[in-house]
Amino acid sequence: AGLAGRGGLTIGVGGLVGFRRLVADVRSHRVLLVVTAMAVATVVIATAVASSIARGAEVASWRSVGAPYRIETTDRGVLDAADVELAPAPVAAGGVSRVSLSAASRPVNVQLHAVDTGALAEVRSGSPAHAGEDRGLADLVVLDTSVVPATTAPVLDGEAVEIGDELRLNVLGEVVPLVVTSIGTEWEDDERDWVVVDRNVLEAASGAPAALDWVLVGAEAPQAALDGLAERFGVEVADRAAVEAALAEDPLVQVTRRSYLAVSLTVTAGAALALGASMVLAGRSRRRQLALLDLLGARPGELRRAALGEILPPVLLGVVTGVVAGLFELSLFADEIDITPFAGGVAVRVEPDVAAFAVVAAALIAASIAVALAVARSAGDVGLGRLLREEGAPR
Repeated sequence: AGLAGRGGLTIGVGGLVGFRRLVADVRSHRVLLVVTAMAVATVVIATAVASSIARGAEVASWRSVGAPYRIETTDRGVLDAADVELAPAPVAAGGVSRVSLSAASRPVNVQLHAVDTGALAEVRSGSPAHAGEDRGLADLVVLDTSVVPATTAPVLDGEAVEIGDELRLNVLGEVVPLVVTSIGTEWEDDERDWVVVDRNVLEAASGAPAALDWVLVGAEAPQAALDGLAERFGVEVADRAAVEAALAEDPLVQVTRRSYLAVSLTVTAGAALALGASMVLAGRSRRRQLALLDLLGARPGELRRAALGEILPPVLLGVVTGVVAGLFELSLFADEIDITPFAGGVAVRVEPDVAAFAVVAAALIAASIAVALAVARSAGDVGLGRLLREEGAPR
């Protein structure tokens, strides 16, 4: 009874039928928890940054080119030819001009973007860099051109803008009213002082041609037709896929991304070794209790459950703590991480790579289970007599 009480056992007829948790080794458990938490938190951050860098080339290429193909031109002949020769690919044109609008009897200086809004959304469908910008563009196309709908920045020339505000544009002596129908966060990296209207609606309302600076073309454009148009008009065609490939192959991009992945692998391997060593030490410190359980009739399965119950809880708690800590640290980052030196000057949003750190967490848990089972088996095979001899008891 005394031995059973010291071992925390409950003995019944037929042998061991249950046992309380063995007295915890606080220091060993703390090591298991801290090592696991630090490893998982580091992996969460490192894999998030590595995956963000991998996306950086794609995001940067969409930002710089704006579509699968881009032609910088002010020649309307290029636009007319593209509409005909590059079918069935969608073609969108646009331009920007610095204008002064009248708002509540005061002048407002803005960048006025006139774009083919319907075609633009189609041309850059699937772009990871323009999803926010395309919201509200569908509302800019109207049949009644007496009022031109516009989407604007939250602030124009220092003044906050609200939906329903009216802006007045003077075009060759004609006043064209613009009405704010939506408010966006940014447009082509501009956070303030921009106004976007549909190019065709503006031309119909003002009777004057809108600015033309670029022509965007969808991915379906025949390559031969693109090459022929570029040669005939003497223009250059920027290929988004080629820009992405060049950015992805940049040595600094590859070195930086691989460095973060190497950190993840090194931390995972080091954590696995540290966990294994800590669990082996914890298991050896429990050999006397496990041998006592074996002497009192505990079955092998009960010994394994005892070892697992001793080792797994701090590891599982460490995994949860590490994930929470890693996600919290990511949330402290700015919404976007500036990877300017190796992604074309484009900021890329940092998002956790759930699959990567889930694999790492699962690997650490699996390794912990394997070591715990091995420790339990080893302790169960020792036997009380051998344990006493190893500890120097007289024969």
